[in-house]
Amino acid sequence: MPVLCEICNARPAVARVTVVQNGQRKSMSICDYDYRQLMRHQSMLNPFDSLLGGGGLSRFFGGVGGEGEHDDELAGLAAEVPRESVDATDAFSEQTMELLQRAAEKAHELRRNELDTEHLLYVLADTDVCAALLKELKLSPQDIRSYIDEHAKEGNAAPDAPIDKMTISPRLKKAFQYAFQASRDLGHSYVGPEHLLIGLAAVPDSLAGTLLKKYGVTPEALR
Repeated sequence: MPVLCEICNARPAVARVTVVQNGQRKSMSICDYDYRQLMRHQSMLNPFDSLLGGGGLSRFFGGVGGEGEHDDELAGLAAEVPRESVDATDAFSEQTMELLQRAAEKAHELRRNELDTEHLLYVLADTDVCAALLKELKLSPQDIRSYIDEHAKEGNAAPDAPIDKMTISPRLKKAFQYAFQASRDLGHSYVGPEHLLIGLAAVPDSLAGTLLKKYGVTPEALR
């Protein structure tokens, strides 16, 4: 029997969030709808806020329009929860967080002050799950890395520029949106490398999306 959302007590829970209420830290299982509503009501803060330009993961997913049946309850919860108490990274797997760090290091190596799609794709190609997916589509990780090494733009950031001051490109934010949606569509409660790869393939106006499209790697084929 599926675990029910602890807010609506009706829909199945698909994610867990950590909140602080009345000074006590606790974990809650919530459904996809209330997860999105909670993000709309409450600004998110997580360990990658400085890297991602501040504002937390809610900036990736955007606002959710319309008033729902639990909006008053969620608004009340958000009012009691300090800004720093909602851990939006619960949706990101530990591997995903490590990949973001490695992608930032790749961007730094290229003297870029903005994390972009090609930097994430470069490190994604090394993961077992993405390498297996690409192999099914007749594409090797080396093909990916060679293309990016040849086409990725170098920036003019100072060599000693701190990584934690790096911002994130609108293209990558869009890819995160698609990755989050892909995870939900597949019935998963986390955002992992496979979802990130689908997200990158769904942004054709990016270097990563252009590369994947060139080799026929589409979100549909990856799914």
